[in-house]
Amino acid sequence: MSNLTNAVCFTCGLVIESPPRLSRLTTGQVCPACRERVLEGLPPALPSRPSGAAGSDSQAPSNEKPTRDDRGSEPDPGGWDRAS
Repeated sequence: MSNLTNAVCFTCGLVIESPPRLSRLTTGQVCPACRERVLEGLPPALPSRPSGAAGSDSQAPSNEKPTRDDRGSEPDPGGWDRAS
């Protein structure tokens, strides 16, 4: 956009500046075209993940029963003993 001189936004009619800024319509609302221009110029909020690593850090649910609970007790033959 730096090569544009005196370019105007079709929506609000204001000059497009470098770096882009939020211009306002006559109603007081932010110009949607200028808003998109500003957002496109910003770096991403979150780092992107390589496409092959999308599910590598998540664990698949296991069908195995746990052998101990958080307190270190073991289940009785019929299941977990909740009375203790």
